[in-house]
Amino acid sequence: MTEVRVRAAGRLIHLPCDRSLTFGRDRGCDVCLDPADRGISRVAGSIEHQAGTWWVVNHSAKRALHVVDETRLALPLPVNAEGWPLSRQAIGGRRITVLVAGELWTHELVVEPVGTQHTDTASRKSADPRSTISHVPTLTENRRAALVALASGYLRPHPDYDPRPLGYEDAAALLGIKGTQLRKRIEQIRGQLTDAGVTGLDSVDARRALCEWSLAMRLISPADLSLLPPA
Repeated sequence: MTEVRVRAAGRLIHLPCDRSLTFGRDRGCDVCLDPADRGISRVAGSIEHQAGTWWVVNHSAKRALHVVDETRLALPLPVNAEGWPLSRQAIGGRRITVLVAGELWTHELVVEPVGTQHTDTASRKSADPRSTISHVPTLTENRRAALVALASGYLRPHPDYDPRPLGYEDAAALLGIKGTQLRKRIEQIRGQLTDAGVTGLDSVDARRALCEWSLAMRLISPADLSLLPPA
């Protein structure tokens, strides 16, 4: 596959393999999503070709990207942490949608391959050293349900996918418990992960980082929505 098409911000952009495309809030990006939305990184990511493969790359040190496959399931592409391998995902031979969640709006970039390309299974995985098994704790059923409620928007198929964590009271309402109970369970999970060496969860409000790390590491999945009581 020597070319991809990118649909973004009302434009259709053809990318041959000798070109790349950047996107973010900076006006200097090839696709400027919204210069006024501070929830979008200046350079959020890029679409680029390396060694025969097209990649979506996360350049942000603060915000995950969200990659939706043809089954409409989405997974966060982790942040680009200093000193770690570049956070990227192979595009392969199928169309994907990249979601960039700002504070004001969630923007979409649709990447459509032209031609065919063989990509092995290993190259489809994000390069993320946090995926070591030692970082993944065993959760009690109550803690898992609390995490699923908090991240429930992330677990629903696109276009119902909402890359923002719920508030504690709203997540607690899904489970029929008090907000203080849910907050306590989430803090217990955060403590487990911090003790296991996971970084980035020590901010005052670490809900977004916790949800996106848990999804990227497959700690929870869409199947876990069954843990929520029927609406």
